[in-house]
Amino acid sequence: MPATIDKHCKHCKKSITVRLADHNRGWGNFCNKSCKAKHQEARNGQHAAYLNGRGVSNLHPERLKYYEEDEYMESIHPFSSEGLGQWTD
Repeated sequence: MPATIDKHCKHCKKSITVRLADHNRGWGNFCNKSCKAKHQEARNGQHAAYLNGRGVSNLHPERLKYYEEDEYMESIHPFSSEGLGQWTD
């Protein structure tokens, strides 16, 4: 039987049992994938940005200075307000 330790989920604080080998790798911090996804979304907001049509590359506006105008237009989600604005008169 592998060695285990008791921990708490980083998101919901539910008690979980994790293999010691997984804990040493930095794994076993969440009780399931749903809790991990919720914790990750709260940390970085990528899914909300995707739903708003900004895409992952447009999360940080300060990075836009590194893009040429054509590259920036290609990175905009085609159905966002920014993307639709370029096709309407």
